[in-house]
Amino acid sequence: MKVSPFIRYWLPALGWAVLIFCGSGNGLSAAHTSRFLMPMLHALLPFLSDESLDWVHFAIRKCGHMAEYFVLTVLLWRGLMAFSADARLHWRARPAFFAWALAVTYAASDEWHQGFTSSRQASVRDVLIDAVGASVGLLGALVLAWWRRQRVVRSGAIPSTAPKPQPTVLPLKAA
Repeated sequence: MKVSPFIRYWLPALGWAVLIFCGSGNGLSAAHTSRFLMPMLHALLPFLSDESLDWVHFAIRKCGHMAEYFVLTVLLWRGLMAFSADARLHWRARPAFFAWALAVTYAASDEWHQGFTSSRQASVRDVLIDAVGASVGLLGALVLAWWRRQRVVRSGAIPSTAPKPQPTVLPLKAA
């Protein structure tokens, strides 16, 4: 059974965006995550002061921001690259830029949404952290595209320096 391209390439990105949206509500605010993270951090790192544990909690939450947008950007890039004939073998800057721009725009809208949530606040710093996560995600996509191309080149399916397509020259009509 053939799966539609939308379901295969875009549904994962949309599903991940919905998860991010759900996570930006009250349930995963700093006040709520500290209820289960702080006791766990106290147990794992009993030698740290409360101030240090607060910093570790903050760092874990911000790494979560980066990871969310790392994954979102890779999924968006995958969706945008799905319709290119040689997508699995070549890196394309335009889909990469659009994936990054979409992820950062979504991050800004998510922060705007958090401004309406009682236990959260909108933060430009979080949008910047999300943008870093999106950038690292694109770096990961670039490495993946390079690795796939190297694997195909090593298999001999394509030459290591594929010829560039030549422009078509149309003959001039004599008057």
